[in-house]
Amino acid sequence: MFPAVFACLWVFLFLPSISPDLRIIKDFMERRKRRLLVTEGNAAEDPNLSLDELFPFTGTKQKPQMPDMVFQVIAYDSNLYQQAVRLREAVLRVPLGLVFTPDELAAEKAHIQIAGMIDGRVCACAVLVPEGSEMKMQRVAVAQDLQGQGIGGAMMKFCERLAADHGAEKVYVHARDTAVPFYEKNGYVAEGEMFDEDGIPHLKMWKLLSIA
Repeated sequence: MFPAVFACLWVFLFLPSISPDLRIIKDFMERRKRRLLVTEGNAAEDPNLSLDELFPFTGTKQKPQMPDMVFQVIAYDSNLYQQAVRLREAVLRVPLGLVFTPDELAAEKAHIQIAGMIDGRVCACAVLVPEGSEMKMQRVAVAQDLQGQGIGGAMMKFCERLAADHGAEKVYVHARDTAVPFYEKNGYVAEGEMFDEDGIPHLKMWKLLSIA
């Protein structure tokens, strides 16, 4: 009983002294909100600024979580294959003013086609080319609106497991110069010097596979 009585007395005696402090903080925030913003030497008062604008976040933003995606092998010339071709053409070729030629696509009959899908939509793709004890991984693409969410790395792991299941001991790629850091992050090692392919610099990179 006594603790409750003392608590009530404390609130009654000291709350009035706390309330002004709260008002001071509130007034400070209002004044802070109405402060003059100096942008490129021009001062302008903006009373409608949000707290986020006044106190911008300067910490590390959380990386977007990878959406639920299903990776699978798809059949050549199927509907999913056609989706994959359109995706990689939009990501890899159209920015260069190029398209996949009929001969390039016809050669893919002997290749392994991989697609990553969300709700039936092909959002990522890659192609594995068997070459004896090695496999070349090519045509790697992720939809532009989903890049930077870990999808590419997850597809690498799927392709590597698939290559190992087919008896490959090593996977190699011809990485664009802009993609070299991505492959390095995923354990690929550079070999030789940069060379031209499709009019842009590429670098051969490879990774040994762990075969159980």
